Amino acid sequence: MNKFEATRLDMGAGHISRSFTGTAKRGTAMGAHLTTETACVVATPTNFLGFALREVTTDGPTLEEQVFPALEFPYKSGEQISLFKALEVEAEGSDFILLSGVGQITANTAVGTLLSFIGGKFYAAQTGDVHFYLLSANNLTPEDAGQLRIRAERI
Repeated sequence: MNKFEATRLDMGAGHISRSFTGTAKRGTAMGAHLTTETACVVATPTNFLGFALREVTTDGPTLEEQVFPALEFPYKSGEQISLFKALEVEAEGSDFILLSGVGQITANTAVGTLLSFIGGKFYAAQTGDVHFYLLSANNLTPEDAGQLRIRAERI
């Protein structure tokens, strides 16, 4: 089990390719860049394109990873990354869920809560936000004890 899993992919959507400057975990929600149509940024409450297919690091794959191929190399910051759309995902922990502040998701957040993104993380949508997902399960068994794990279904 991973801390971010696409449990149902949107097979008709295909992948989206955009450049991204920064670092991000695999599964970080990304949105369109406001001024550069070939770039992306972390998703906001009104801007979502898809999830990062792989981790994005400062240096990209190491020499060892290039010599002894892994299943998935990290992307290098500043270069093209692939984004995918999912009908349903499971996410766990603070890398993927806003756990404090306005819009935080807790173990008590009601199933059926409308979700959006802030800083590339799921959060409970606020007035004026676009509702991208719906909380379909909460407080699932986490990979790491003590973490919050949710299931979100695309609206």
